[in-house]
Amino acid sequence: MTKQITIKLNEEKFKPILNYLTKAGVYLPRTYSELVGQCLWFCYVFGSKKVSKFHNKTCIEMMAEMHKTTRRDLLLELLKKYNHFLKTGKP
Repeated sequence: MTKQITIKLNEEKFKPILNYLTKAGVYLPRTYSELVGQCLWFCYVFGSKKVSKFHNKTCIEMMAEMHKTTRRDLLLELLKKYNHFLKTGKP
């Protein structure tokens, strides 16, 4: 599959989510490199920054605690959901 076809298919799958975020007033990046930067920043903050409101736990640790699971299992579950989305186009 060519790079252009892959990009087009991904744009079609993510369009409903991007439209929702735009309507919600979320700033969306204009370039792919900016999007990658946003994703990396989100992963950094979500997975490694300790939050004082969460008793110095990371967001992922707090979510794992709320769902009564381990951080590892929670991340695996999120990846499974993402892979499902890539295959079906539905969250």
